[in-house]
Amino acid sequence: RAEWAHRRGKFPLLVKLLDAHRKLSVQVHPDDAYAQAHEGNELGKSEMWFVLHADPGAAVILGLRPGATPAKLRAAAKDGSLSHWLHEIPVEAGDFVCVPAGSLHAILGGLLIAEIQQNSDTTYRVFDWNRTGKDGQSRPLHLDEALDVINFEQVEPPLPTPRLLEQSEGVTRFALCQSPYFVTERIELEPGAHFRDICNGATLQIWGTLSGRATVEGGAAAVDLPAVTFTLLPAALGPYTITANQSTHLLRTYLP
Repeated sequence: RAEWAHRRGKFPLLVKLLDAHRKLSVQVHPDDAYAQAHEGNELGKSEMWFVLHADPGAAVILGLRPGATPAKLRAAAKDGSLSHWLHEIPVEAGDFVCVPAGSLHAILGGLLIAEIQQNSDTTYRVFDWNRTGKDGQSRPLHLDEALDVINFEQVEPPLPTPRLLEQSEGVTRFALCQSPYFVTERIELEPGAHFRDICNGATLQIWGTLSGRATVEGGAAAVDLPAVTFTLLPAALGPYTITANQSTHLLRTYLP
């Protein structure tokens, strides 16, 4: 999958920080096969969200409510009643959401989110909450394409839970989202604990500090990693060590 992105001259992944003061539009992303066929040989998009901050009552949209069909969604998007078919999930800081291609989704207001995604801009807008711009016009929707790619079997999906991978010597690792495009882990380090690994050429690694502070040492450099900061470790870096200066929680993302 990474080679596919490379052949298109694209870095395989993006990391974004999204500060959603108000709810964002309801969207869906196609998979690679659909994007290749319909978007000029473009890539699809799978992504994940990690909630850094959530106002009381914050929520996201993921998937559908029971009974949704393409015809019902098309009619509801046109008459402004699509909310009836959207599955809303309350979230708080520390939660994460896996959003594979085909997922009907939206980030609602009051959320600060770290988003990890395929490097693609292929997005189909399904609903924009009946909003209009300064010119009085609504933003365009992409209903035909969206209804082609929405996963109608994704009905009321639950919020995922982390899976414990390792717990030893002040290091605790949890698996979060895993897709054909990226794997994301949450790693908790006690003060002074070390996490050691090697970038042996198989995959890059992207590290981000969720809370606390750590130092990354590899090659000839040491990089400070304070809270809500991300850094890229090149695939050819070789051995590296991450040391927690205090109790620290991090995200690690790499290619499967």
